[in-house]
Amino acid sequence: MAENADRLQVNLRIVNKLQILVLVYGLALIGGGAMGLKAGSSTSLIVGGTAGLLAVIAAVIAGKNPSLGYRLAGVVSLAMVILWTTRLIGAMQAGKSPGMAGGVLGLSLIVFVALGMAHMRAVKARKVNQ
Repeated sequence: MAENADRLQVNLRIVNKLQILVLVYGLALIGGGAMGLKAGSSTSLIVGGTAGLLAVIAAVIAGKNPSLGYRLAGVVSLAMVILWTTRLIGAMQAGKSPGMAGGVLGLSLIVFVALGMAHMRAVKARKVNQ
């Protein structure tokens, strides 16, 4: 019984850290969109703002329904990985600096991998508790 309580505490700490990661990720996307707007790209504000807002909403939802919240965050981060991979490839082919594309791609990959690892850990914990 005490062992299950310890596992639950560990899982709650991971959830809280993951929730904070998703929240910071969302705010970073919103900030990136605002930076893009300053550079003259209203598309950056729309895409970054929308994806960032969805990530922030996912973090809030994860507080009450982790499964739903982290699934939404996973969809957002995967969409950003796909989008920024294509932009990075385009920038490299055009001989441009991959700075922004590489940064957002890296951050999105970190979030996606963290979500995947947390999912695997939750599945393992569920199997142990059965």
